[in-house]
Amino acid sequence: MANLRRQSYYKKGQIKKGLLTNGGEYTLLDGTEYKGQYHTYTTGEVFTEPSYVDSVSKPLIPFVDTSNDVELGIDSSKNFEYNSIKKVTVIQSQRPNPAFVLPTPKDTIRGYFIRYFAVKVNDGELFEITQQDIQNIGTSTGMDKNLYKTFNLRWKITGPTNDVLDSQGNIVEAGIAPTNQRTINRKSEQYPNLKTYLTILTEFAQTTPTTPTTPTTPSTTPARATTTGGATSSGGGTSSGGGTSSGGGTSSGGGTSSGGGY
Repeated sequence: MANLRRQSYYKKGQIKKGLLTNGGEYTLLDGTEYKGQYHTYTTGEVFTEPSYVDSVSKPLIPFVDTSNDVELGIDSSKNFEYNSIKKVTVIQSQRPNPAFVLPTPKDTIRGYFIRYFAVKVNDGELFEITQQDIQNIGTSTGMDKNLYKTFNLRWKITGPTNDVLDSQGNIVEAGIAPTNQRTINRKSEQYPNLKTYLTILTEFAQTTPTTPTTPTTPSTTPARATTTGGATSSGGGTSSGGGTSSGGGTSSGGGTSSGGGY
């Protein structure tokens, strides 16, 4: 027996369980007065049993005293027959199953993956779902397209944790945490509960360290100088143009060489 209730899911505050009637309050759809335990919903529905049980609970309707109908020639059974005719089969909407979707190796390579969400239109309750759930909306196994809105967002998972800035304060490489925060801020304008759902900005992150640039150190080794035009070179140097060389050097152009030079 299918679920006879209007909704497939009710919050605790929408149900009053374990009520009891001694009669004179409700009848079954066939007109039989009901006595026993029952439960009610804020939607106005009333069912037998302390709480709802598939294939056991039956809908109840307000009790109508028909004791005088016979005297007036009224066949009250027609009323209950009409109630039975009004019954229709409704495809029940499925409640979203919260999903925990992991990024694939391909997502890691490209640096992000797409996350999907459903939001209940009457109370803003938010669920993370799969792409398949979105494709099933409106089917017998999917969500009611009138009850849920869906959206997706791009979630960054690779790169540095924080933004990398240049000397002027411009972003040269976007960080994981700031990028995801900017995405949340933009989407939260339409879906406020997203801020309380996505609180870990580096969720699924594969961070990469930022390597600082190392400045070049000037060389401290002096260059060996060569002089011309009368300069002096010591330690085996060469002097031309009248210069003097000591320590075994050679002088050209009229210069003097000491220490055995020629």
